[in-house]
Amino acid sequence: MARDQLDSAVKTPTTGVRGRWQTQDSPVKPHFMILYAEDNRLNQMLFQAYLEDRPEWPVVIADSVEVAIQEARKSRPLIAFIDLDLNGRSGVEVLVALKQMHTAKGPPIWCVALTANSGQSYVDQAMKDGFDEFWSKPIDMVDTLTKIDALVLRLSTTAA
Repeated sequence: MARDQLDSAVKTPTTGVRGRWQTQDSPVKPHFMILYAEDNRLNQMLFQAYLEDRPEWPVVIADSVEVAIQEARKSRPLIAFIDLDLNGRSGVEVLVALKQMHTAKGPPIWCVALTANSGQSYVDQAMKDGFDEFWSKPIDMVDTLTKIDALVLRLSTTAA
């Protein structure tokens, strides 16, 4: 991506933007949807770029608590990456709503806490809040894909 395209994209608002892989005719089952709740446009773009190597995984971007919950209700993601600070509100609000969506029809949504904060106290609090995993930002492309590969394999096997 050229620098001017990146600059333009970073300034573009992103309320409920869907990843380019999500289409009406997508052969991907809805439970393979990935939700990325993040208000930072550059982080959104990086995550989408990372997942270009996995076009079979549609991604939905949400930049607020409300949009994240709304999109999760529509798409029922397999995995949700949730920034702990979404436009000044707690990502825990998204976590609570997603955990309440669990039904006997499928596995619970796997929720990953994302934050630029690091330290054991942040990890402990996220796990106490009910997150399934804790990732510190910035996230690394290779590490992200490796972890998501393992999660999708494990969670899709559990759902089958």
